[in-house]
Amino acid sequence: MIDKNQYYDYIEEFIDLYSKRPFKINSNGMRFNHSFGIFYILKTRRPKLVIESGVDKGHSTWLIENTLDTEIVCIDPKPHNIIYKAKNGIYFEDDFVGIDWTKFNINNSLCIFDDHQNAYSRLMEMKWWGFKSAIFEDNFPTDEGDSYSIKQAFDETGHERIQLSEGFQQSTLRGKLIRYIEEKVLLKNYWRQSILRKSNKIDKVALDLNLNEYFEIPPIYVNKISHFNKEWSGNYEIKSKPLFKNMEDIPKIEKILTDIPDDQLINEFSYCFISYVKLN
Repeated sequence: MIDKNQYYDYIEEFIDLYSKRPFKINSNGMRFNHSFGIFYILKTRRPKLVIESGVDKGHSTWLIENTLDTEIVCIDPKPHNIIYKAKNGIYFEDDFVGIDWTKFNINNSLCIFDDHQNAYSRLMEMKWWGFKSAIFEDNFPTDEGDSYSIKQAFDETGHERIQLSEGFQQSTLRGKLIRYIEEKVLLKNYWRQSILRKSNKIDKVALDLNLNEYFEIPPIYVNKISHFNKEWSGNYEIKSKPLFKNMEDIPKIEKILTDIPDDQLINEFSYCFISYVKLN
């Protein structure tokens, strides 16, 4: 679990590093809270190998490379989007499950999944290859997100539509039709969906059986309204409360605020229940 006293100890070091990030506005990528969550796990767990599934422009690659001296494997099917590349990184365009992991020493490794795939399936794939530890950067609450999450499995709600969040639904008639066909085909023809999953009680049983450790990494500070434009209550309750109630109380926070336009502040302090898991 998180040692909150230790958590506080790393904030100033993180902000010094974060102020040097290559993308001051990391559109469509992780921002302050999730970056710190990864920074903290890297510092305290000290893996010798980090697998990053979902690279985008390369913010998280930069974060890993500048936090810890470790081997990095970067996986992304769209390499043309990558701007920052790790000096000694190994790059794949295949999916995580399509790589021969026997060629790597995974005894002390950490998988970071920011790929919007089925988290439950990812855990099974990890166990098949022998991986133990992972961070799921997006751990969507019930009725949100575009992929089946650990939270949804624990809640026994499944993920029966590709995109559950109201603010990200298809808006055009063509888009709605394509999405409808995709979902009908997936639910009809596959018993275990790579994208969709019917509500069930079995997945929670399997998680309880296979997880040695699971916790949501607390944010440093969050906006009054969640990433999904909802109050932080019910399905959106933060189990590990934010470390600070007021942004101005965060030490050295002024060091990064000068880089962030006012209209981006709400995105910078978003939070989507980034979580750490360790398999038995």
